[in-house]
Amino acid sequence: MSDTGERSDGPDEEATGADEGKQASDESTDGAEAGETPSGPQLLDLDEALGDSDVELILDEDEEPAPTPPPEPAASPQSRPNMDALRVIGAQLQAAERERDEARSELEKAKAELEEAKQSVVRSAADLDNFRKRVRRERGEDKKQAAASVVKDLLPVTDNFERARAQAEEAAAAGEVPESFVEGVKLIEGQLDEVLRRAGLEPVDHEGSFDPEIHDAMLSEPRDDVPDKSILQVFERGYRFNGKLLRPAKVRVASNPDMPAAPRADESAAGGDEVASGAADAGSGDDA
Repeated sequence: MSDTGERSDGPDEEATGADEGKQASDESTDGAEAGETPSGPQLLDLDEALGDSDVELILDEDEEPAPTPPPEPAASPQSRPNMDALRVIGAQLQAAERERDEARSELEKAKAELEEAKQSVVRSAADLDNFRKRVRRERGEDKKQAAASVVKDLLPVTDNFERARAQAEEAAAAGEVPESFVEGVKLIEGQLDEVLRRAGLEPVDHEGSFDPEIHDAMLSEPRDDVPDKSILQVFERGYRFNGKLLRPAKVRVASNPDMPAAPRADESAAGGDEVASGAADAGSGDDA
């Protein structure tokens, strides 16, 4: 009886165990769906097992461990705007450098043009100054030529005044005219000579021997009492105007081959200067 009762209880227990297993499986499924950790057997994580233990991995001696790359900085949301700003600033700097180079080139070009303009101004100023000097010189020459032409036309008047004075003196000596008339002629002649002298007129020296450069021989008279080519008489006085010969003197000269010619006026003056210079040098030597 008892064995039968125990055997009869066996299927009921198996059924009860099956129901409990199914119930546990259902509870496990419901726990997984609810996010609870299952209480049954789980897979082992190798990294956690090695990290928590003292186990060391033995590598092959010929195999080198791969280098660990440096950690890359995490890109923050503000890094991209900063990079964009740097790129913009770099582009602006390059543009500024190009503008600077162009400005330098333009400056050098402007300096060269300025230097050329300065040289041109200097040359123009020199040309203008030379032109002014030339015009002034030409005007001076024109004035001198015009004045020389007027003075040359007045020379016959001075000759006539000189002849009138000589005739007035002869007439006054003969008692034909009063002395006041002679003085009046002399006064007018002197005024005219003074005006022409201030204008640059000066008479040619007629002393000494004949000089073909300033004298015009009208007659030659044989003489034995004076040196050859001595000036015996002046028919018409010669003049210089501003250092240039305006009219040669018309003279009569002596002819005497036996007596050397007398020194000319310019040679006499040059000889006197040489004598004076020699005397001065001698005096300086005595003082020394």
